Amino acid sequence: MSRIRIKISLWVLVLALLFGGGIFLYLKYANQTRIQDILQKGEALVEQEDLDGLMDLISSGYRDRYGLDRAGVHEVLAGLFKDFDHFEISAQKPVIRFEGEAVKARIPLQLKVDWAGARAFLVGSNSRPAPVTIVFRKEGLRWKVIRVEGVK
Repeated sequence: MSRIRIKISLWVLVLALLFGGGIFLYLKYANQTRIQDILQKGEALVEQEDLDGLMDLISSGYRDRYGLDRAGVHEVLAGLFKDFDHFEISAQKPVIRFEGEAVKARIPLQLKVDWAGARAFLVGSNSRPAPVTIVFRKEGLRWKVIRVEGVK
């Protein structure tokens, strides 16, 4: 092979690697931004007590360690919205990790509500937030919640 062909081949390889790496980084950043947007939307939906909006974020394949599926999540949220008022979430910046086809967002948070005329914590405590992990999986073009960990 001539030196010119070798140089051209090397430049094509370098450009392909840069282009491919750029696309990978862009997709990762774009997906991370989408996850952050979903978390902010979910926070607002909880504070608005919007059950239908929240259920739109939950996968039909939802399963957690307590045995809850999507229908169970609907029932639990409906009961919480019936029994408590004035939901307020205080969330710190999430740590987002990509693990294969799933994304885990670990978020230290507190969830306060009005109950029997007083403020109470449903998640976390007055002294510290609870480390909650929300696991997402892409379904079609949308990220959906498939599991929540750390809520007792």
